[in-house]
Amino acid sequence: MCEFDKGLHNLLVRCAKIEDHNSVLIIYEKEEGGFCDYSVVESTDKYCAKFGIESTIVEIPFNTENPTVSPELKEQMAEADVIVFFARLADQLRFQDFPECHKAIINYASTKTRLASSFGEADFEGFCKLKTLVDEFLSKAEEIRVTCPRGTDFKGPGDILMGIEGDVTIIRFPMLVFSPISTRRYKGRVAIPGFLVGTGCNFYPNYLLELDETLFANFEGDHLIGFDGHPSDVKKAKKHLESISKRYNLNRDRVFSWHAGIHPGNVYPDCAKNNPAVWSSTCFGNPRILHFHTCGNYPPGEISWYVIDQTITVDGIELWKEGKFNPQELPGARELLGIYPDIKHLINNPGTEIGFEV
Repeated sequence: MCEFDKGLHNLLVRCAKIEDHNSVLIIYEKEEGGFCDYSVVESTDKYCAKFGIESTIVEIPFNTENPTVSPELKEQMAEADVIVFFARLADQLRFQDFPECHKAIINYASTKTRLASSFGEADFEGFCKLKTLVDEFLSKAEEIRVTCPRGTDFKGPGDILMGIEGDVTIIRFPMLVFSPISTRRYKGRVAIPGFLVGTGCNFYPNYLLELDETLFANFEGDHLIGFDGHPSDVKKAKKHLESISKRYNLNRDRVFSWHAGIHPGNVYPDCAKNNPAVWSSTCFGNPRILHFHTCGNYPPGEISWYVIDQTITVDGIELWKEGKFNPQELPGARELLGIYPDIKHLINNPGTEIGFEV
C-alpha cells in the first residue's frame, strides 16, 4: 500500500469507476513542469492492474501554445473506456475540438502531495453532490451580489448558470467549482488583486502579469467597460489585453462568466509566482478564490480576473463570507454533510494557503 492509495481509490473507483470498464488510458506530461509526478502515474497503472483493468501509459509533450493531438493519440483516446489526464492538455482543449472519447478525466491532484492530502482523498461523489446543491440554489436566486475587502461589487440574477457552452464536459477530479454563471445580466466592478493571469488554454509571455496595486475592472453584461486604478497599472493592463487579443485574434473586451471554488482542501503552499502556469491550473478551486473568464471568442477566453476572499450573498444569505464557504444554509446540505464527515470537517477547517498573501 502506498501513501496515496486512498487518493487513487477516490480517483479511479469513485470518480472514474474503473470497475465498470475494460481499459484505461493514462496520459501524462513530464514531471519537470511541476504539474504531475511520474510515481503517481506508475501507481495509477498498478492500481488498475489490481482490478484486472488493462491500462496504457502515454507521455505527451506540454505545448505552451496551440496544443494539438496526434492522429495516433486520437485513435488511442477513441478506443479507451476511460482516459485519465495527468497533463494540462485536457484543460487546454476542454472548450475546443476535444477528441472523441468515452470518458475523460482531468486530474488536478496529480502529484504525491496533492493526491495524499485532503484535496485528493475527500470523497469525490460527495463533492459532486455538494456542487449540485450549490448549482440548484444559485440557479433559483433572484439576486447574487459579490463583494470583497478590496472593493469588488457586482451583482445579477442566478438563473443563467452556463451549461455545456460554459463549463467543461471533461470530468474534473477533484470537483473544484460550481458551474460558471454567465455575465450577460451582471454589472459592476471587480477588484483584481495585483495580477492578471491566463486561463490555462495557452501559456504565453507574461502569463502572470504583475501589477503594482489593485486594478478595478468595470463591466456590464459580457463587455469590459474599462479599468480604474494606478495609471501605470491601467496602461499595463490595456497593453496586455491588446497583446493577447492580437496574438490569438480574440475579442479583447469579452467577459464570459464567473465562478468560485468549493473545495477547502485545494491549497497551494508554494509561492504562486514561482510557477504561475501550475498555480493557475490547480489552485482555482479554493473557496477563497473567485475568477472570471475574459478576453476571447470562446470560453474561457485567455485572461482570468481573480477575486480573493469574496463574499457571495445569495438573496440575503452569505454563502461565502470573506472567502469562507458556508454551505450549511443550502437545502439538503446539512444532511449531505452528515453522510460525508470528511467534507464536513474540511468545510469547518478550510485550508487557507493559496500561493500568495493579500
